[in-house]
Amino acid sequence: MTNENLRYPLHYPLGWQRTKFPQRSRFNPTRDRTFAECRDELLRQLNLLGASKVILSTNIPLRSDGLPYARFKIPDDKGVAAYF
Repeated sequence: MTNENLRYPLHYPLGWQRTKFPQRSRFNPTRDRTFAECRDELLRQLNLLGASKVILSTNIPLRSDGLPYARFKIPDDKGVAAYF
């Protein structure tokens, strides 16, 4: 499997446990964030950590640049895996 194939659909890392009871983020709970804001902030944080060759794997269709669309139908499996 190539790295590009990890992007869509979601490929969760083997050996890592999925969260059984997902919770909403506790960061600024008074404001809902859009997926685009969360995606961009995640990429910003990974950049600050020095991550390279970042791949976000989701069940959200991809734009031509390989990132998930900001506007989409919410998938049944809302998971996201970040590879770098």
